[in-house]
Amino acid sequence: FPPGTLLGGRYEVAELLGQGGNGMTYLCRDTDRGHDVAVKCLSLRRQEWHNLRDWKQLDLFEREAAVLRSLEHPGIPRYLACFEQDAERDRAFFLVQEAVQGASLAAMVRSGWRPDEAEVARIAAELLRTLQYLDSRRPPVVHRDVKPENIVVEGGTSGGRVFLVDFGAVQAAAAGADDVLSGSTVVGTFGYMAPEQLRGAASPACDLYGLGATLLFLLSGHPPTAFHADRLRLDLSSVRMGPRLGAVVEGLLEPTSEERMAAEEALAILEGQRLPAWAPGGADAAAEAAIERRQPGGSRVVVKKHGACLEVVIPPKGCDYDCWIVPWVFWFWAQFVLPASTWLLGECGPLALLLVLPAWAMVFVPACRRFCTRERVIIGRRSWRIERQLALGGKAASKWREGNWKTWDESGPVADLKEAATHTPALTMQHYQVVLRDREREDFGFGEALGEYDEPRWLREVINEHLREIRARPHEF
Repeated sequence: FPPGTLLGGRYEVAELLGQGGNGMTYLCRDTDRGHDVAVKCLSLRRQEWHNLRDWKQLDLFEREAAVLRSLEHPGIPRYLACFEQDAERDRAFFLVQEAVQGASLAAMVRSGWRPDEAEVARIAAELLRTLQYLDSRRPPVVHRDVKPENIVVEGGTSGGRVFLVDFGAVQAAAAGADDVLSGSTVVGTFGYMAPEQLRGAASPACDLYGLGATLLFLLSGHPPTAFHADRLRLDLSSVRMGPRLGAVVEGLLEPTSEERMAAEEALAILEGQRLPAWAPGGADAAAEAAIERRQPGGSRVVVKKHGACLEVVIPPKGCDYDCWIVPWVFWFWAQFVLPASTWLLGECGPLALLLVLPAWAMVFVPACRRFCTRERVIIGRRSWRIERQLALGGKAASKWREGNWKTWDESGPVADLKEAATHTPALTMQHYQVVLRDREREDFGFGEALGEYDEPRWLREVINEHLREIRARPHEF
């Protein structure tokens, strides 16, 4: 619609503000009240209605209007009206909202604006309150596309009121439905979408991840896709931020939705309440140093805390005496013992000794696993996971970092864990292992590459201490 066009007999088009996947937005003048409004339009003539995806745009447009009609919050442009308009060869649908005089965070950064940490924290706090409001609705409202382009700062300068706009991808979960927080359509922007959104699932936690990615963009000037990801966890080591904002960004970018920081917790940290023990600069920084001081000499195990998660990485043991002695003994057996048995026992000798091969496999396979398998154990506030990947060094190690190797996983709820214990499997040359023991007395073992005695016992103590902290401070985790 060119400038001067009257929409709905009331709204005069001033300029085109933008165009998205499900409509065009105009800045219009409300001729009845004399103030500016934002009018979003979906034209049937402009769409190619050949398949279900095209008609989905109309469904999203109508859903946006229905949800906005029920919302009233200072961080969301106010809904004003919704109407249709017919032309000779077209029908258009219109959504009228309060106009925000400002600029999006993306446009501000492109123009050279670089916010300081205090401004980023202020923006985060305002958006967290908005997301809290959306989550409090019944059913909860999920925006699904929180990103710098959809966040507008009034006046386009630091200190302006912050608005969350463009609810075109909104999802209102149907209370009581089997798929309360899931849908068949993947909507969002790559880099700002939570990992679970790629599976078509959406929940209020997805919007929190989008906010965390937006804060990362403001702090670094780079999109989240520019950061290295290790098993979906972004590496934030290159970003300078204080302990409070660092705790919030790291907590919001937790790839597992169950472990992701809640809006209430993030707000409490930003407002100056006690820093969580696990946050950078919190009590767990000293605890991590204490773990390293107790670590046995020569141990290559890496223990880190990411948010409320304990992460243990056990590198492959490499070529030690176990890996060399087993094939040499096998070679000696094949070269000398097997021929000697043939000479002494005749034709039955080889057959009798070949029956020993399964026992050899029980010895040989674990030794090979210690040589080339890297293990990672992650224990969070709600779930635990054991990952095993091949890691032979060189290109294999780089593929491990990229997460491209086949992984063998075991997982379960932390609530079912009883303790960690040490364990030595019988009839193999495996070293002491550590096992996670659940309340059903089932053991989940790891740590074949650990040394004997001291290293498994140290790791057992570290895991049990973490489990006790989670249970003693549930409000902080």
